[in-house]
Amino acid sequence: MGKIIILTMKISLAKLVAAKKESGINDFAYIKQQHLPVRIIGADGNMMTILKYYGITADDMKEWGGKLGVSTEEALKSDFDILADFLASPSMNPESSLWTTLSQKFDLYFLELPEDLLKLIAQQNVDSEFIEVHQSLLRGVNRRIKILGRSGEAVFARDDTPEQAAYDLAKSIDEYHGALKWFIRVYTYVPKTVWENFGVPLHPGAEKYYQEAGYMKRSHKL
Repeated sequence: MGKIIILTMKISLAKLVAAKKESGINDFAYIKQQHLPVRIIGADGNMMTILKYYGITADDMKEWGGKLGVSTEEALKSDFDILADFLASPSMNPESSLWTTLSQKFDLYFLELPEDLLKLIAQQNVDSEFIEVHQSLLRGVNRRIKILGRSGEAVFARDDTPEQAAYDLAKSIDEYHGALKWFIRVYTYVPKTVWENFGVPLHPGAEKYYQEAGYMKRSHKL
């Protein structure tokens, strides 16, 4: 198993839900009431939780003429009504670029989900936290929206990586973490949480450095 050398060169990813303004959708309850044939990008477990919360099943979607799992190619041709996933970001990295592209190409309305529904989604995503997306994150975000977010990137190493090498890498990234802001995708570095491992073993060399730097206590159990 690979072991984490360093963690939490943080990026921000939000769980956003947006509908084309022309669809008139500002709440999933409206879809249920009108039996709308909506075409949805992002038909993962989180979306199924949202649909279930509003009493909508996959069979309902099919019966109403809608579609789950609209492809990127279809979306770019305007063949979609709703976009939802945990990758919302203004960065143009491959996994998040669809948000920037579609929000620029189409007029979108960003939905705010009920708090009890967000709690259900959070239970399925243990690394998520409640956040507030600020105005202008993307074109169409014209107000603050309470939603879920997550962040955390890791540098991995083989478990036979020498302890000194892992120590030196952790130390170097720590000392020069200011350079991370110049990446095409802006990263932040939080010393107090850089060692957190999200369930993956922390490399002993990195652990040694974080302890010496005072970022983690020697008594802390990972």
